[in-house]
Amino acid sequence: MISTLTRPLLRTANDDRRRLTRPSAGLQKVIRAAEHFPLSTPASRYNITVSHSHRLVWFRVAKVGTRSIFESLRQADVSLDLEEPFGVNAPRAVTPGYIRAAFVRNPIDRFLSGWQSTVLKLNHFDFEASEHEAMKDLGNFIDWFAGQDAATCDPHLRLQSALVPEGRLDLLGRMETFGDDLSRLLGLIGAEAPSLPQVNASPSRPPRLTRSQLDLLASIYRPDFVRFGYSVDRSVHEER
Repeated sequence: MISTLTRPLLRTANDDRRRLTRPSAGLQKVIRAAEHFPLSTPASRYNITVSHSHRLVWFRVAKVGTRSIFESLRQADVSLDLEEPFGVNAPRAVTPGYIRAAFVRNPIDRFLSGWQSTVLKLNHFDFEASEHEAMKDLGNFIDWFAGQDAATCDPHLRLQSALVPEGRLDLLGRMETFGDDLSRLLGLIGAEAPSLPQVNASPSRPPRLTRSQLDLLASIYRPDFVRFGYSVDRSVHEER
């Protein structure tokens, strides 16, 4: 039986999938206030989606099939109570026994997909017109990104290791095995797997990088390569 306290404490507004309800915002304030007590540790905050009916906590990682996962959950009739907020803490005490899941991908592929969606398709970073045009050159964008803090920057480019908590997950899916892993997740939460949609798909052939560009990105994303077991594939990403 789901605690009667759980539902109101982790919900987003009916008219805004990113805005917390008042009780949910109150819980977050309590958690953050507790960080100031002696011997307490800072509470990590993540971009999470929660379904109370299916007992799911999904740690969203931008550019790793997020829209496809949302659409699959919708098709499987999985109701989402906490839909798409940013920077939320979901204590295990409030989500007891819930399936905790995340999806990751090769850091270089994810960065290139992020550049394509935030710069080539949109002006997500609100660059001035001339600067936006300059950022359509991949080398210029890499130089700009190198000046950002990869642990706290925009979620489209942020370290995946900063978006996924340490410790046990019930499922760590990968873009490289996305269909199978998403089906496994739906099975874990007791939902029927629909036909998998592909939303916001990036072009299948990623742009090539110079050796120095690839080395720079590999250095920035080293925590992701190490933690999630990826390696730099120069045959795929380095220009010939």
